[in-house]
Amino acid sequence: MLFRIFNRGKFIGLNVVRVNFFTQFTGLMFSRRKTAIRLFSHAVDRRMPIHSWFVFYKFLIVWLDSKKRVVEWRVVKPFTSFVLPRKVCCAFLEIPLDDKYNKEIKFIVGNKQRFKYN
Repeated sequence: MLFRIFNRGKFIGLNVVRVNFFTQFTGLMFSRRKTAIRLFSHAVDRRMPIHSWFVFYKFLIVWLDSKKRVVEWRVVKPFTSFVLPRKVCCAFLEIPLDDKYNKEIKFIVGNKQRFKYN
């Protein structure tokens, strides 16, 4: 599914997999690094905590508001027990830190950030 997000005055289209009610509990757990970008959306704005138990690689989490604008982003390390956004959000994306998604990651975090894609 093509999903457009807005960041710093520009739009980008992302090829994402929408997560349903049953698969939202697993997210990236037990998946490989070469997986698709996952979209988690909620009906109301809220601060939803996540964890990275049983995720064996770093990933980028991007919180979005109801207008699909980037509210906040953060790199999450493996086996982190609690990650909470500072502001309320309506949806979030889980993007594996992989050179496959280099263009999408640079759009969100900017060119000055450098990540090791191991």
